[in-house]
Amino acid sequence: MLSEDKKVYLHFAYADLTEIVMFKNYTGEINETGIKIGDSKADFQNAYPDAEKCPNMDSLMVPIDFGWGIDYRGHDEKAKLIADFKDGKIDRIRMDVYSTDDCTYYDGPESAQSITPTKTTIKNGKIQVDGEPVFLVGPEYSPVDVCNCFGCYPSDQLRDYYSAVPERDIDNISEMGVNVVMPGTWDFDRNHNDFLNMCFNEGNDPIYVIAPHRTYIDFSNPSYLEDKITDFASNVENHKDHPAVIMWSLHKEDGWIDGHEEEWYTLVNECAKKAHELDPNHLVAAQIGGLDEISSYESLCLDVDVWLVEGKGMAMRGYGDYLSIGEFNSEYEKISDKPMIPYNMGIDDYDASQPNEALSKSQGEIIQADKTVELLNDMKSTSSAGLILSGYQDKLYADGGLCDKTSYCDPVPSNVSPDGCYSAEGTGLVEPQDNGEALDTMRLKPIYNAIKNFLK
Repeated sequence: MLSEDKKVYLHFAYADLTEIVMFKNYTGEINETGIKIGDSKADFQNAYPDAEKCPNMDSLMVPIDFGWGIDYRGHDEKAKLIADFKDGKIDRIRMDVYSTDDCTYYDGPESAQSITPTKTTIKNGKIQVDGEPVFLVGPEYSPVDVCNCFGCYPSDQLRDYYSAVPERDIDNISEMGVNVVMPGTWDFDRNHNDFLNMCFNEGNDPIYVIAPHRTYIDFSNPSYLEDKITDFASNVENHKDHPAVIMWSLHKEDGWIDGHEEEWYTLVNECAKKAHELDPNHLVAAQIGGLDEISSYESLCLDVDVWLVEGKGMAMRGYGDYLSIGEFNSEYEKISDKPMIPYNMGIDDYDASQPNEALSKSQGEIIQADKTVELLNDMKSTSSAGLILSGYQDKLYADGGLCDKTSYCDPVPSNVSPDGCYSAEGTGLVEPQDNGEALDTMRLKPIYNAIKNFLK
């Protein structure tokens, strides 16, 4: 709940810039109507008869104009006011702008559970956490509810006040026995102590976090290098003292750096150098495509400590082809002595060889579990430092952005999937189950239990 003595920030997060556009004391009351935290849902509906329900949430939203007019980018800065309810009463009041830009009232995160950061080092090619060798296994974590109202949730659900989603998931992730997660969305200038505290769990079987940095780069902008280093430094400064954080990572998306590879890896190394200046306790990792890229750009990245090597299905990218984990590892050791963590590995749960979708799903989930255990066993015989699985939950929102809770995207041909096809929706360890206005529940898939048994 927003407390009356808290200060409130109103942010607009753009692709290349986050600026504070409003700062004021918050009294917990909307001046125009007198509506305040603790009022009933009926009170809010009487004050705002046009209020609409947020899908999958116990929340109401209403258009509201604060008279900001047109900003210097030409955006019409109208917003929607959102009231979140708990036990029939207003628990939180916030805003989102009418665009893809993100805007929210924020009452301040929790403080970190400890002020002593975890120290990660490399010894004999292996990653150590506080002097103890670890093999890092865990999923990429990008929570989005089925048919999520993207205006009701921010893109980065691991920040600030948005704790309900990770609170639902972290217990499941911990019970599985993994020791790391890599968030898929992470606003670099926001505080994530709430989420990090959940992961660290007061040091009791902690789940460590590889803190990512993923922003679009306009290589035509002469100041892009300086801007991105500044952004990355902000991420490091915000989170370097939290004991859940063990590593920074720099990420690219397909197509972002085409034709600018040398510039990208130069930027990556400058960011890594900056991180080491600001934070002597943590390693810096960078996503890279495979052996071709490693061979070409290793020399530009002397300050990068760990490669996150892109996988696909059950295989790794080789020299223009895909290799088994063992084959890849043998070739990798010839060109790099950095610890290597395969990233985005695993297969979907759709078996295209079956005659109907129901069998494709049921049989595919068994194959997914068995093949993932094979993958983990293969990893034990290599010099890799860990494995980041392709995702915690099925991406049932992936079908062109449409809401499809029951059927798959059309599987695409894939030479690295057992059935020769790949479906983006079914790569998770759990499957979201639509729960009406409340948060989705999660069904534990066979792969979840297979990994849990493997890691015992």
